[in-house]
Amino acid sequence: MIKANSCYFIILLILLISCKGGDEEERGRIIHPKEEFFPSTKPYVSITDDNSNFSQSEATEYFPRLKSAKRAIKIGVEKGEREETFGEIKGVVSDSLGNVFILDAQHNKVRVFNKKGAYLFSFGGSGSGPGEFMSPADIDIGKDGRIYIADRYNAIKIFEPKDSGFEYLTTIKIHLVPDAFCILRDRLFIRGIGLDKADLDSTDFKIIHTYSADTGEYLYSFGDPYNSPNTMILKQLSDGTVACNEATETVVSTFDMMPYVFGYTVNGTLSWAAKIENFSQRPIIQGTDNSVSLKNTGSNFDSINSFISIAKSNWFLVQVVERPARRDVQFNQIRFRSYLVSSEDGSGGFLSSDLPILLFANRERMFANDLLNSSYPSVVIYNYD
Repeated sequence: MIKANSCYFIILLILLISCKGGDEEERGRIIHPKEEFFPSTKPYVSITDDNSNFSQSEATEYFPRLKSAKRAIKIGVEKGEREETFGEIKGVVSDSLGNVFILDAQHNKVRVFNKKGAYLFSFGGSGSGPGEFMSPADIDIGKDGRIYIADRYNAIKIFEPKDSGFEYLTTIKIHLVPDAFCILRDRLFIRGIGLDKADLDSTDFKIIHTYSADTGEYLYSFGDPYNSPNTMILKQLSDGTVACNEATETVVSTFDMMPYVFGYTVNGTLSWAAKIENFSQRPIIQGTDNSVSLKNTGSNFDSINSFISIAKSNWFLVQVVERPARRDVQFNQIRFRSYLVSSEDGSGGFLSSDLPILLFANRERMFANDLLNSSYPSVVIYNYD
């Protein structure tokens, strides 16, 4: 699923990390990202804004539908009933009945609404006990209708549908802090920096870790990080998200601050790599004391905000966020570019600069975070024409 904390992370990153300029290389500092530390990109497919490399006719169905999607329902209010007042929206999924599940990280709950936006019930709670969350990061739904929640306290918590709502089923303990995850077949693909536990002697970090959704058993890890010998830099630049496409059984991973997209088989073999050509990377400076800071280039820079599989299709939506390279960034200065990417080979094309911040999409609707348009957290549902 999408890494839904990205919008908040972007602003926090700008506020918390200092900006520096000058000839850093001459001062003995290292400027990242460096090509030598990139994961292998194979011969990559170019994703261009003029769509010159994008010729798949199947995409013609989605271009007009996504661009013409109409705002239909808003869930969330500034003041009102507790059930409709959100704190921090981390993710959204929708089931086969059209019910909407919204993960609220501030209140550590999942709020459930019907397809018309009427509140139904909630589940979860704050704490470390069964069915409770300490720091929920992502949400997904399995084919069996079970809801899976990634908790940054090294856990995936599972809830199953009951007549009266959802009931806690079990917890899968994992060996890393999860940033995002997705479900494919009977496996959980969890995005985060961790060691390959299948190789007891390994000291190599991987970015995708596979667990059985049924038994909770660890299976294998794959995907190379930004492989700097400095562990702090490695972890900083290796942050990203993961998404699964059932139609082609493809697991796709991205890096927040780099323009590459990687498509893997279910078993972790790299199938293709793609690069978003219109992408302005902001340099990260590694100081002589191993401190980390962002270089102030005076120009806008990009990062990948989300990567979403369109349910029951071969397509992904990727959103790139562009913002000024300074501390005092206002929401109205942030821009999003959306691309459509094939799960089969990574080919893709520019879609729009007008789509909202996307959280989830299927063949009927897309669900967006209304963060840039509202003074309070809310989810807006768009219907396709």
